[in-house]
Amino acid sequence: PRNGRQFISQTRFFARSDMSFKSGRELEVVLLVRSADPLSTLRRIADLPSVRGYLLRAGPSKRIHDVYFDTPEGSLGARRMNLRIREWGGSYWITWKRSLGLLGWRRKERRELELPWSRESLSRTITELAKSKIILNEPPQFDRFHPIETVKGTGLRVLQDRETSRLVRNVVKSTADGEVLVELAIDSVFYHFESQVVELHELEVEAKAKKGRKILEDVKDGLLDLFGGELHPWRWGKLVTGEMIRKMLEGGVLQGLLDGSRLTPEAVERVTKALETREF
Repeated sequence: PRNGRQFISQTRFFARSDMSFKSGRELEVVLLVRSADPLSTLRRIADLPSVRGYLLRAGPSKRIHDVYFDTPEGSLGARRMNLRIREWGGSYWITWKRSLGLLGWRRKERRELELPWSRESLSRTITELAKSKIILNEPPQFDRFHPIETVKGTGLRVLQDRETSRLVRNVVKSTADGEVLVELAIDSVFYHFESQVVELHELEVEAKAKKGRKILEDVKDGLLDLFGGELHPWRWGKLVTGEMIRKMLEGGVLQGLLDGSRLTPEAVERVTKALETREF
């Protein structure tokens, strides 16, 4: 990542196998790493052979670049929606999400529309937003190689720019049954703010099959049993977490609480309190 620490091992992009589109609901739980040596915690988690009797199989590593947008007035955030351009595997994707439960502040089930970047995908996304009375312009010029500039042409502004280095562990029931029930994503996240880069680490546990929805909590509890003092259940998405960190940086609240670019455990506690109370 730009200006960030190297994460565990060199990662590279991998393309999706379902290169058409994804549209549906996702269910995930998240654990934030808050140890004094988060990279050590991540390495030990990555080396686990199993959790609660479920096998962990290494999947492809990824490096993901996400850029989020909103209107100048913040209309998407006010309606608990977000819009992003994602780059990985040498390809671009446009994604629209709307929370169905406790909305943008907590991770629950969310409706998601994810499409390969194209003129048609952008038009479909603009149409979807119009249903919620968010009216965007068709960009004066569509550029398949520069989606961020193209989306800016609709009247949106960049809300957040971040990169994620991800190691994947696929959760399966047994060696005989190779169906991936849950994906464990081991993430190092780098937020690119105007003045500096801020790094944090987390685990995402996401159901990948209908049966996987039933074992999500089991996998999460197993990880907490093994690493309870180093992990913290996290109710907020990367977008909201990053926005709070940005505000706290601008307010000087995190001064002296960063280890280089990395959030210290004390900084994590400050951010947690700020997200819970919406005050800092």
